[in-house]
Amino acid sequence: MANEPIFDVVFAGELASPARRTRSSCGSVSRPSIAAAAKYCVNCHGSKISEGKLRGDSLNPDMLEGPDADRWHEVLNRLNVGEMPPEDEPQPTRKEREILTLWLTRSLDAAAEAKRASDGRIVFRRLNRREYNNTLNDLFHINLDITKLLPPERPSADGFRNNGQDLVMSPLHFEYFLKIARLYLDKAVVNGPQPLRQGFRTEFKADKKGGPQLIAASFTSSATRRHSRTCSSRCSNAWTFPWRNSRTAHRQ
Repeated sequence: MANEPIFDVVFAGELASPARRTRSSCGSVSRPSIAAAAKYCVNCHGSKISEGKLRGDSLNPDMLEGPDADRWHEVLNRLNVGEMPPEDEPQPTRKEREILTLWLTRSLDAAAEAKRASDGRIVFRRLNRREYNNTLNDLFHINLDITKLLPPERPSADGFRNNGQDLVMSPLHFEYFLKIARLYLDKAVVNGPQPLRQGFRTEFKADKKGGPQLIAASFTSSATRRHSRTCSSRCSNAWTFPWRNSRTAHRQ
């Protein structure tokens, strides 16, 4: 930790940031959180090595006015899904991971609350896990459950998980959304040779020579028989309807 004193500055600087002053319930940054960050983060994201072009010693701790709020979101998401630290690096204890995620969660919440109070604008809203899953299922007519492949959403201050002000699109979410979209395309698009096409031909009267005239003659004969018929009843009364004559005869 002595080789990376900047981490003390990063975490201590959060105490004086505008986002920190917006919510007193955030509490102070404890020494264990600084120690955990210095212990597990500097190996991959320090001054000597910066995996993924992410350096913890260069991130702005001001999550309200600073330019690195999205990067802090990415760090929090990767901590929540267990991608940081990587499997081949020393892992923090459950308590240490909770300390780091709690600090990031509270700081990001405070920054979001301060931003809502200051300008009232809503950031670009993404779909939450369930909405994105249902949208892709309806679009591709495929029934897949991909909710476990996305980072979980934290409930908003009101207790909802579909609050647009909290559904920001971080680089990590964009990466996951793109992978899942490709997964659906792989399921929906069929590759390989086209199936063999087979056809059948049936010959009708109209296909033969004089066919239309034969069909018309058959229809005329049938229509004439229908329009000239005799009806009888139990009382031996009968009526004839010669539709082709100009007069109608009635007989009892």
